[in-house]
Amino acid sequence: MRRSTSRAFQYFCVPSLLLCLALAVLAKDGRDFAGYYALSNVSERGDKVEFTMTVLVFNYSDLGDINAPVIALLEAESHAKLGEFSAVKTIPAKHDVIVSGKFSVSKMEFQSWSKHGSPQVVVIYEDSGRTLREHVQLSRRPMLPPVTAY
Repeated sequence: MRRSTSRAFQYFCVPSLLLCLALAVLAKDGRDFAGYYALSNVSERGDKVEFTMTVLVFNYSDLGDINAPVIALLEAESHAKLGEFSAVKTIPAKHDVIVSGKFSVSKMEFQSWSKHGSPQVVVIYEDSGRTLREHVQLSRRPMLPPVTAY
């Protein structure tokens, strides 16, 4: 009986363990881009909220420098583009950029950020001829340093 347990371990458990370890090494923690956002100049205009949003985006990806990306704010439900942040030439590998933009969104959209998490910000870029759209995992900060993107 001991021999069959040993064989089962060799033929099933060891390969399964190796596969799990390989997948763990390949999988990053699920975020290529993360950072912080801050809001300023917030004002209500009827059923809209106007504001300036500053975002610090850190490039955790293994793709190296991200050249000519577009950083955009999306509507939570439809994922439609609400607007873009200031232009960025590059998000350097393992570094960050700080961008800013003026936006106008519905009160409902604005309020959903405090109830259901953060605004939907994405980095849109080209990689091997494909256009990719990656979510930025954000946390709110009361203030951020001045814009650094050029």
